[in-house]
Amino acid sequence: MEYNQLLESVKSLEFVQNDELADAAIKATLGKVVSSMDEDGAKKFTSSLSEPLSYERLRSHQASTTNLRGQELILEIAAQFNLDQSDAERLVMCIFRNAKEQFPDESKRAMEEKLNPELLGLVQQS
Repeated sequence: MEYNQLLESVKSLEFVQNDELADAAIKATLGKVVSSMDEDGAKKFTSSLSEPLSYERLRSHQASTTNLRGQELILEIAAQFNLDQSDAERLVMCIFRNAKEQFPDESKRAMEEKLNPELLGLVQQS
């Protein structure tokens, strides 16, 4: 996956002012996704992603595995980045849409197998 393309897509949102915010939002969103998978699924998901999106980087800030639902993800991102719910949803959907286009097949399979149905539905809806 080409990380710079994902970064540029997120920066195109009018409420994302700089590279640092875009980078943090991508890592937070995908980190929460990775933390909603078991360890095996998370490692499969991240195994083919580019370096800024390594298993260690995405999972390191999460205390434990969670069973995160789609709406919970949006609310957590809204709180973390001080966004209203609508902007947080646009941000999450932008990350999912652009990343999904570039995910290697192994990462897509891991998502389909390991994400809970609600969160997978949000990814597929993007």
